[in-house]
Amino acid sequence: MGDVLLALCIPLTVCAGGIYAVCESWWRRGRPATPPPYSHAAARLAEREMLVAAEEVVAEAYARLAAFYEEAAHGHVHGDGDVHAQVHGSLGDNRRREVPGHV
Repeated sequence: MGDVLLALCIPLTVCAGGIYAVCESWWRRGRPATPPPYSHAAARLAEREMLVAAEEVVAEAYARLAAFYEEAAHGHVHGDGDVHAQVHGSLGDNRRREVPGHV
């Protein structure tokens, strides 16, 4: 009787493993795994978020310095001739800077 149990142990283990694999496959089919964080979709989302943040920075900078760009385009200079002093002074930077092309 001991030899019969030993001989049936291997086929029973193989059958049990097969039944387990079928059940696990059926269970996972109903509950798909979440996508990994390092997938192409995650990279595209991160790239899109960085692009939106960069556009906001550029839009804010242009809004703050729009007057400077308009004055420089028309050649208007205020005060003692230093266009940058006015702009940088409004941003909290009181150091004078030389502007290439302006006297």
